[in-house]
Amino acid sequence: MSVQLAPSLPVLWQQEGLYVTLVLMMLVILVSATILDDEYSGIAMFVCLGLFLIGTTFYINTKQLKK
Repeated sequence: MSVQLAPSLPVLWQQEGLYVTLVLMMLVILVSATILDDEYSGIAMFVCLGLFLIGTTFYINTKQLKK
């Protein structure tokens, strides 16, 4: 027995999650370049990589939910 949710609700949440991860990536780059004067650019790029991977999982899940 499995319970199915309405298909539009999870897809909408996944799309918003992808948008949020992209905004966070831009914010990390902005803070790194302006406030921190690129002293911690390696750490910022590592954080952006993690956010990119999270965004990729949101994208893959959205494609699978639409099928």
